[in-house]
Amino acid sequence: MSADRFNVGHIEYGSEIYGPGKRTVIWFQGCSLGCKGCWNTQYQSDKPASLIPASELLETILDQGNDVTFLGGEPLQQIGNLSWLVDKLNQYGVHIMLYTGYELEEIEADPQKRELCQKVDILIPGRYRDELRDTNLLWRGSQNQPLIYLHDPQQTKDENQVEITIKPDGSVTCLGYPSEELIKHINSLDYISL
Repeated sequence: MSADRFNVGHIEYGSEIYGPGKRTVIWFQGCSLGCKGCWNTQYQSDKPASLIPASELLETILDQGNDVTFLGGEPLQQIGNLSWLVDKLNQYGVHIMLYTGYELEEIEADPQKRELCQKVDILIPGRYRDELRDTNLLWRGSQNQPLIYLHDPQQTKDENQVEITIKPDGSVTCLGYPSEELIKHINSLDYISL
């Protein structure tokens, strides 16, 4: 994999549940942390998914005109490119939210991780803990993950949000941390009529 390319698992445009306002949400491909009960297992493998040049990913984000959220996989395992991207986005005033499975202590102990994390607006650190799963939290999956507003004055009420998209072909995408009851209900639908 080229040093100037991101390994990206998925990009969602115009989401409203991974941070405040409308956002471009980027799931990085590759994570070696292996959290038990991981919600995004499809992004754990570091095999190339979609290799996107750094400059192209920057343009994609800027062209959308939205703020951005990075998650994965593990964004900090592509830290060289991500540091460059965060610096560029800061120059354009893009609001940045970052999920990472690294604990605060691990971030503080690594100068490169610490420097990058200090440049984002909202940070959600900590490994997902299946035994602490809580679908009532805002933007987080388990109770041990703090919601840290670094440069963001618009703190929000701490409650869960789920986004359901019905595509023209009838397929349904569910983002966020839906409750088991909601997942069962969606899976029970034979069809959706509008």
